[in-house]
Amino acid sequence: MTISDLRRDFSGDTLSASNTPSEPISLFAKWWSEATAKNVKDINNCALATSSLTGMPSVRMVLLKGWSDLGFEFYTNYESPKARDLLENPKAELLIWWADLARQIRISGTVAKVTKKQSEAYFHTRPRESQLGAIASRQSQILDSKETLIKKVETLNETYKNQEVPLPENWGGFIINPSKFEYWQGQPSRLHDRIIYEKLALEWKKFQVFP
Repeated sequence: MTISDLRRDFSGDTLSASNTPSEPISLFAKWWSEATAKNVKDINNCALATSSLTGMPSVRMVLLKGWSDLGFEFYTNYESPKARDLLENPKAELLIWWADLARQIRISGTVAKVTKKQSEAYFHTRPRESQLGAIASRQSQILDSKETLIKKVETLNETYKNQEVPLPENWGGFIINPSKFEYWQGQPSRLHDRIIYEKLALEWKKFQVFP
């Protein structure tokens, strides 16, 4: 079998303008509930696309750590390439793909930092090892060996022995305030269903588009 022969025929519930809500968050809540009920693996994995001021795009996987009417949250090192992109050009898109359900969600909008209080609250829900790793890692910078990183974590573990690990100044959350959603449901024969919600003049408009 060659790569050009690789394909999968999808099936799933139909999506249309008539069977979807007038605003996008209700549909996200419904799909999230269904994905949770079906134990979809890595449910909060999503691809984050950013762009520098010069227009160079970048994409990487992140973990969705909160969602509500206010937006969609993820956390990172504020000195990382993704954070630099977002601070220079505060626009981004998230892509969620649930293969088990043949469903895809694209969420795009403007981005801002969450408050330090929110970052601190989430930081202290993480496993202690992850907290120490956040301090030890100079994300995306050159590392001479894995042993260097492990030693830094061990040193920090001793430094904060029997203490709460403090939130690093260079670590925290971002929230995407959506202005556009696209819901994609796989269907047989590549006749997929796509519903787009776009915020126009502070109101959500809904469109069904060709696959």
